[in-house]
Amino acid sequence: MLKKLLKKRSDLARKRDEAQKRLDDLDGRIEALVGPAAMETRVQAGKDTGAVTFEYDGVRVTVTVPKVVSWNEELLQRIAQGLQAAGEDPAQYIRFRYSVPENAYTHWPDSIRRVFEPARVMVPGRPKYAFKEVGHA
Repeated sequence: MLKKLLKKRSDLARKRDEAQKRLDDLDGRIEALVGPAAMETRVQAGKDTGAVTFEYDGVRVTVTVPKVVSWNEELLQRIAQGLQAAGEDPAQYIRFRYSVPENAYTHWPDSIRRVFEPARVMVPGRPKYAFKEVGHA
C-alpha cells in the first residue's frame, strides 16, 4: 500500500513540476511582452512601487510592485543611541527585536545558556518524510 501511495505521489510531483515549468515559461513570455509597456507606464506615473494600469492588445493590464523594506540594524542601533543621548525615547520610533542564532546558542557555555533559557521558545516544525525503497536480498 505504501509503495502505491509513494508512486502516486512521485507521479503527481513530477506532473506538478512539469506544469510549474510551463507556467514559469509562460509568465516569462508574458513579462517579455508587456514588461516594457509596464515600465514606460511606471516611469510616466513617476512610481517605483504600487500599481500601474495600462491597455495592451485590448487587455487591461495592472502591474503591482510591492514595497520591500529592510533596515540596517547596526545603523538603527546607532540612531537609537543618539536619540537616547539627546533625551528622546527610541522606543517611540523604533521597534526593537532581539533574536539569538540557534547555532550560537547551542555552542555557548552552560552558564550563559542557563541565563537565556527562559527566553527560548522552541516550536517543532512540520515533519518531512524521506522514503527509499528497501532492496531485496
